[in-house]
Amino acid sequence: MNSKQWMKVVLAVLVLALLPVAVVSAAGKVNMQQKTGVAVVGVPADLPARDAPAKPWVFPNNPLGLEKANVPSPNMPLTWKESWEFAWPNGTWLTWDNNGTDYPSDNYDLCWNDVSYRDSKGNWSGWPAAGCGDGYSPPGYAPNMDSWMTLGPVSTSGAKSAKLTYKYFLHTEMNYDWLGVCASVDNFNYYCSWRSGTTAGKFLKGTLDLKNVPGYGSMLGNPYVWVGYIFQSDSSVSGDYGYEGAYIDEFALTIK
Repeated sequence: MNSKQWMKVVLAVLVLALLPVAVVSAAGKVNMQQKTGVAVVGVPADLPARDAPAKPWVFPNNPLGLEKANVPSPNMPLTWKESWEFAWPNGTWLTWDNNGTDYPSDNYDLCWNDVSYRDSKGNWSGWPAAGCGDGYSPPGYAPNMDSWMTLGPVSTSGAKSAKLTYKYFLHTEMNYDWLGVCASVDNFNYYCSWRSGTTAGKFLKGTLDLKNVPGYGSMLGNPYVWVGYIFQSDSSVSGDYGYEGAYIDEFALTIK
């Protein structure tokens, strides 16, 4: 074998050695879809219907049996930070299952709570299926979820700026299961920015500017404003197929 043939063999080996790295790198990229839309308290999520799932969802065998949070008081400070490191819900946080236990008949009572499975900082984060009567430990989220957690009301009267920042980990079925970051001035209609897909195994930084809320505009100058997160899944492929759902950490609401 001459020197040119040896060079071809060496190059071929190098290319083959690099292929797995390229595949892993491509598979590890952030891949998300985004949209905007309004969610309404007490009105179940209206996600597009699909064919029946390939297999039925199996309810986890480790329910936590947690109770729903109490209704919050109407007053709170103008600044708030939450890392889910201590007892939660607390203060004026509220979490609930927005479609109830009878929508549809195979639905469960699931809402947000703190979990120690993943975190951006510390040891805990918020996850949408660990709370309420049928709460369980991650990973793997249920079908037909409409899990809410909200903070408020806060006042933006006289404020020049108001911004929500947070870290989020997302692993959902693209275009079918969604995480929404939302704000409201009546605690009924929540205007949301939605994301679906994957953050590639890491926490990313997210923001919601209350001066420019999607679908609404500025919520500055209001005596009562609520902010929160919603996790919605459709009736088909869900966490039992390997999807983890959404985790929220390092929440901060700053009003100036």
